[in-house]
Amino acid sequence: MRERQKKILKAVVREYQRTGEPVSSQWLTTKWHFDFSPATVRAEMLALDEAGFLEQPHTSAGRLPTDKAWRFFIEELASDDINQSEKEQVLQRMAKLHEESLRETAQFLADCSKGLGLSGVFGVASDWHSAGFKWLAEEPEFADDGFKSILKYFDSLENDFNQFFRGLDEEV
Repeated sequence: MRERQKKILKAVVREYQRTGEPVSSQWLTTKWHFDFSPATVRAEMLALDEAGFLEQPHTSAGRLPTDKAWRFFIEELASDDINQSEKEQVLQRMAKLHEESLRETAQFLADCSKGLGLSGVFGVASDWHSAGFKWLAEEPEFADDGFKSILKYFDSLENDFNQFFRGLDEEV
């Protein structure tokens, strides 16, 4: 990775860390006063996007750092002289964002379908989230109040889902 791409990527991560919002090339150029042109910032952000370090949630938005960008950022921080506490804060923030993203995806799927929503990741650290059991309880065939109470229990099954999927192959 070129040195100016590193500078831009670090700036995007720091701005996203500070605001929680997608970062635009215009904002970076204004705030960070790079020694290269705004067109260069845009071109390098596009290259970082294509390399998997940044993503654009929608066409008119700025860019967000990906997991790959966060890992790079942390590795670069390790080479800088920062303390362990700062590194841990970045790792904790990254884990929290990942967790929130999966939970929000499950809830979004449930709300859109007015049914059960599941989201997760296969692999060594399987992480599954569910939402929408309240929607299932509203179905006419589940009018029995006893069944609605059982469905409330299902909203706490994330740990059980994670244990179940942890044992499956990635190809499943």
